[in-house]
Amino acid sequence: MNLQDIVNELKQEGFSNSTAWYHGRKLYSEQYGNEKDKYTDEERQWAYQHGFLAEEARCLSLNDTNYKKYLSSHDYHLLDPIDPFTKRLVDGKLVIPYTIGGKYPQYLPKYYGWILNANEVIPMNDNPIDKWDSVEDYLKKLLDIKKCLAVKPYTGAGGVGFVKLEKIEDEYYCNGEYITNFDEFVQQISDKYLVTEYIKQCRELDEVWKNSAATIRVVAINKNAGPKIFVSYIRFGTLISKGVSNLTSGGVAAPFDWETGKYMPNFYRYIKYCKDGNYILNRHPDSGVSLQGKSIPYFENVKQLVYDICSFLSIHSYFGFDIMITDEGAKICEINSHPSMEYEQLMFGGIFEQDHEVVTFFKDLLEKNKK
Repeated sequence: MNLQDIVNELKQEGFSNSTAWYHGRKLYSEQYGNEKDKYTDEERQWAYQHGFLAEEARCLSLNDTNYKKYLSSHDYHLLDPIDPFTKRLVDGKLVIPYTIGGKYPQYLPKYYGWILNANEVIPMNDNPIDKWDSVEDYLKKLLDIKKCLAVKPYTGAGGVGFVKLEKIEDEYYCNGEYITNFDEFVQQISDKYLVTEYIKQCRELDEVWKNSAATIRVVAINKNAGPKIFVSYIRFGTLISKGVSNLTSGGVAAPFDWETGKYMPNFYRYIKYCKDGNYILNRHPDSGVSLQGKSIPYFENVKQLVYDICSFLSIHSYFGFDIMITDEGAKICEINSHPSMEYEQLMFGGIFEQDHEVVTFFKDLLEKNKK
């Protein structure tokens, strides 16, 4: 069976296009791709019968007596979209400056331009360039002024993903690597990429890992009584993840307590990036830094951002915030309408062993989906 066949089957079950591809790629990898030899047939069979990925079943130590505490990937992705009428207010980096920027500009980076295709740049709110002849010309003129830019797909992930684009003296670098042919680089970002201010993280996070910016992930249920935060962790880059901090690229997660901002004891990493199979670490795998006894910097500002945006977008019920911290405070990197919920349950416990509000939220969604 090829990947397209798996995706088609998931769509027939009711998966949205995006979650069918997201979940389908993982299933394909475990059964036929790079992850095939990491799991036994018995592991895969048990996991798939119960709606989980083999990776989930292993990292959560699932068995016949405990699996009902957890929301399976299959069931979770069937719920997408959780907010079908309002998801476009938050989903995708292109809309945030227009839904949030007017009310809370202090929480956003500067938005310079939208690369619509290989030949067209549409200027955005903070664009400082008057004239340009091409995408390449626009980027080079902007780099002459700003020296460092963030270039990222306007929604989801694709192409070359997130790029830190720099000009150092008279040379150009992509995620720290020298660009030998700028025209070829432009071709890789030729379809719907955003060009924004590159946010430099605060000094405290540089001490943990300075080669890529850390991002905080906060997952919140947003109801009449206000937001209920039940997932909160920070992601750091590694030698494997290079210019990004995403767990899917090899970064590590460090959970923290939402009430106090204090870090919990360990880092976590996707199994596929652990040569020794140890996906729970007590130190950053490359810098060796421990977070014991430390707290998220500028934490009150982070909390205020989450509460402000949940209140402002009160008609939206489910948020996955990605937040960066500078020496001036918190900035929104992006907001997800359907954030991941796999290793999150490893760090914070199964969905169905959370408090009543969280359990009820997901049980109601699952019951509605069955109807």
